[in-house]
Amino acid sequence: MCIATFHVTAFAQRHIGGRSKRDIPINFTIFVEISRNDLYSDRF
Repeated sequence: MCIATFHVTAFAQRHIGGRSKRDIPINFTIFVEISRNDLYSDRF
């Protein structure tokens, strides 16, 4: 969870400058799902 949170935070901060704040929650949700799948694939 800590790793996923770190990646999501970096992702959100990276896109704050280039995108509107309205798009951040959508990207945040999608990125969380992708990170979760990747973490579970690597660990199990």
